[in-house]
Amino acid sequence: MKTTHLIPSAMKQATLLAAALIGLGMHNRAHAATDNFENATVITGSSLNFTSVSILNYTSQAGEPPMTSWGEYGAKKTAWWKWTAPEDGFCTVDTLSPPNDMPVRDTLVSVFTGASVNALTLIADGDDHWTRANGASANGASCTFYATKGVTYHIAVDGYSASSVTATAHNVTLKLGLLPKRGMRKYGVYRIVLADSQLHGTLSFTKTSAFSFSAKFTVGKKAYPLKGVLTPEGFFMTAIERKTPAGAAPLPPIGLIIDAKAEGDLYVGEGRLYGARSNLMEAHTFPAGVTTTVAGKFTGVLNTNGSEAPGVVCATVKGNGMVTLAGLAADGSKLTFSGPLVHDHDASATGTLPVCVSLYGGGGFVRAHFHFTDNVMGDRLEASQTGHFRPANPASVFYPAGIDSSLVVLGGSYAPEKNKRALDFLEGSMGAGKLSIPASMDEIASMISENLAFDTKNKFIFPPKNARKPALSLKSTGLVTGSFLDDNGKKRAVNGVLYRFNGQTLLRGQVAGATKNVLFQVIP
Repeated sequence: MKTTHLIPSAMKQATLLAAALIGLGMHNRAHAATDNFENATVITGSSLNFTSVSILNYTSQAGEPPMTSWGEYGAKKTAWWKWTAPEDGFCTVDTLSPPNDMPVRDTLVSVFTGASVNALTLIADGDDHWTRANGASANGASCTFYATKGVTYHIAVDGYSASSVTATAHNVTLKLGLLPKRGMRKYGVYRIVLADSQLHGTLSFTKTSAFSFSAKFTVGKKAYPLKGVLTPEGFFMTAIERKTPAGAAPLPPIGLIIDAKAEGDLYVGEGRLYGARSNLMEAHTFPAGVTTTVAGKFTGVLNTNGSEAPGVVCATVKGNGMVTLAGLAADGSKLTFSGPLVHDHDASATGTLPVCVSLYGGGGFVRAHFHFTDNVMGDRLEASQTGHFRPANPASVFYPAGIDSSLVVLGGSYAPEKNKRALDFLEGSMGAGKLSIPASMDEIASMISENLAFDTKNKFIFPPKNARKPALSLKSTGLVTGSFLDDNGKKRAVNGVLYRFNGQTLLRGQVAGATKNVLFQVIP
């Protein structure tokens, strides 16, 4: 595959997608606009999507200026909002996402400054969106202006004309998005299910204060460097060519749309309106002398639907927000990833690490938004937007049906104290416990249970002359490795993790198998 510029026919579709993305804001919501300028609804923040408001009974106040630079007054049913810019940058306001119920199809949107309705200065106005010139049929309005920190802007929405607002078409919406002037770093991961395959990857994005950017976009194990300049609306669009064998029908290129505005998204698709749409999240920044409150080590398990064995993970969060993560998927595939903590506007976590690890030669992956949360009862490790995909391979004995599952991540901070059992594991039984491996078809003929002791030096001690020769070792990361002999005398490797979740300390992991991995745990 290679990066290609969008030709006019492809640009038509891409610009329609961009218009759709502009209007499909799904993040923060606020109250509907008011009829009067003086009581305009206040917008706070950098990115809002409003609920529907009916302007059927709205009116025009005495002294209201025209809605457009060419003197158009619209339907004279203006709805008013006001917004004070939290920082400098290009702000876009639009009505491109019409409400589901009785929408006004043809709208105007205008932005003013000034203290009273009869003394306003028009800053920007929009009748349609620029993509309409490329074949779009929607008559939603959009305009973009440069906002200055601390300045209050008054935003008005109205129908294009008196005939635009009727008893069956009177609801409007407004979306606002700010593209900050300052430099920033953003990160996202994606998965897209195509007719012939599943694609996955990451985007790392760095923007300058001049609105230029550099980025790295990955598709499986292949990386594509990108650079360019964002539109004032905060968008960049390109496409990645998909190679096919000689003589085969061509495949649609992979379209990429970057929305760099506050709480913007990453869109990856190949011709359909709805492809993979993922959060594009800004990295945390920490001033000199300030560190993240979730700095430290974390451990946890990755529970996979339909798999007896969990995956295991450990992570180290540095004070500056950089994270290194390592572990194993449920089938034993190695997981390694690093990146910064980001702001996830869909989660309440202190910081999030978006992860996508390409596996099986690029044919599969593990992906997740790992959430690190500061908690007085112990920091938590959880995840959302998860997935583990291993392609089916009927010719293979090991997981022939493959894996296609979401993950449930359970874990927390890992901070063992000196001369104490790590995380107080088995403290209630004075260190006495059992290595327990349930019976599993084709792998473990009958349940295995071996007594052990866990001392205050964090050593696992098994009784001498044990025929199974069990051995476990706790690493400084919280990962546990070891082995034992099964009923056939075959040495089986074990990999697990010591972790705490909801006040409980657990040790669970996986036993390597020939057809699948199975569960092991250490219990009191």
